[in-house]
Amino acid sequence: MTLLEVVFAVVLLSLVVASVTGAMAFTNKMDARNDKRLGAYELANRLILQYLDDPKAMPRRGAPLDYGFYRYLWDVSTETVEMKVKEVRREEGRGSGPQMLDRFEEVTARVWIADEEPGQTSGYPRQGELLAELSRVHDPFFKQDADAADRLVNDPSNMEGLIRRIMRQNQGGGGGSSPRGGGGGGSPSTGGGGR
Repeated sequence: MTLLEVVFAVVLLSLVVASVTGAMAFTNKMDARNDKRLGAYELANRLILQYLDDPKAMPRRGAPLDYGFYRYLWDVSTETVEMKVKEVRREEGRGSGPQMLDRFEEVTARVWIADEEPGQTSGYPRQGELLAELSRVHDPFFKQDADAADRLVNDPSNMEGLIRRIMRQNQGGGGGSSPRGGGGGGSPSTGGGGR
């Protein structure tokens, strides 16, 4: 084996090692990004479920939420949605059509990665990249969870809000959008802190 062959073999080996190392670094970086995105979607889903279960038990506004290895900022907003149905002719044997089709709400949760300055010890981080956005349409007059229905019936303020909403619907007022959200200082599953 000549010196030229040895040098060529060493260069070839170093190129192979650099390629493998680069591919592994890229895979690790993509894996970390996917973990961030997955955590953001899990958090968005939990926030929507918490809002549908009991909006007053949402995490505290303004502070970030830690989920897994990452810190996120979030926002939950609602918007009134009106269902559109095909007109039914009275000759087809049906009475009046569906009532109060503008009572539905679309709940949207957005989650950003928290972008903190190096060495930041106080204050809240700013919003980084938007990682997740989930929406769900629901009927606020119908609670699917038995516990949520019990809370609705047993809490006078919840019942008062439901009655106001029904009265507003009967008067044709609709609801408009009512943004809610911010960041929270606790786990969405435990309620973190009320508003």
